[in-house]
Amino acid sequence: MTPKKTRDYNKDYYARPEVKLSHAKYMKDYYLKNKKELLKKQSKYYVENKDKIKVYMKTYMRNYKPSKKSFLRKDVVDPKSKVVDELDEDEVGSVTEDHSE
Repeated sequence: MTPKKTRDYNKDYYARPEVKLSHAKYMKDYYLKNKKELLKKQSKYYVENKDKIKVYMKTYMRNYKPSKKSFLRKDVVDPKSKVVDELDEDEVGSVTEDHSE
């Protein structure tokens, strides 16, 4: 099988919903089982390639153009966000006041 055919086959195979779910479960279990070793390996790579990563990130961030739907901009609030609550302007209270009644 040629590399292109293999790549196309794998793309189609891993796009199937049942395969996608089982592969995601396998990878999660693998990560949890090998977390310590993977983090050591990642840390070692970062230390050994710090300058290379720094140059790459600098170039990437200069060329990065967020999409219009991006939630990285400060002026955009995700409407589904549970962090931002609407204020009840009719109610006046204090920090120590108990509202559990």
